[in-house]
Amino acid sequence: MSDINKTDDEQLESPARRALFRRFAPEQPTVVPDSHYPRPPWAVENALFLALCTQCDACISQCPMRVLGKSDEKEEILHGRPILDLAYGSCDFCGQCVDACPSGALDKDRGKKRQVIPLLTGSCQAELGMYCHLCAEACNEQAIEFNASKKPVIDLERCTGCGECTMDCYSRVLIMSKH
Repeated sequence: MSDINKTDDEQLESPARRALFRRFAPEQPTVVPDSHYPRPPWAVENALFLALCTQCDACISQCPMRVLGKSDEKEEILHGRPILDLAYGSCDFCGQCVDACPSGALDKDRGKKRQVIPLLTGSCQAELGMYCHLCAEACNEQAIEFNASKKPVIDLERCTGCGECTMDCYSRVLIMSKH
């Protein structure tokens, strides 16, 4: 059937016509997914990190603290990328991950050192009337103090995000959260 014999509705649906309009339609912006997990220390901004990281795992293998691992996220672009996992250890910011990174995805000049911050998720032992200042004693930066109501207060200006406080938190109410 020629285009002359088609009705107006049929002509609007032709593949050639749709292709013509598609050429003039604005491109849809590409959405770069953000990982649910924090990146290693000194990771560059997310879109640049995803573009540069080759998933060579050099940063993971060089981490003496064993706090770097691979993402298990479903999105293909995020799956297998290096992440910071402070569930069973803390980071001493030795920089070996940066030194091992051949792509520039980890960079001390352009990247962000602190990827996580501590958050209090409930009442700690000190707030409940027991003596416990383990988190403050573990903090090398002296970023944790206790207020008058015996609640820990975290000075985010001093905090490096190393995770040492959460390792020593007896009641496990202090957690590290993506920054």
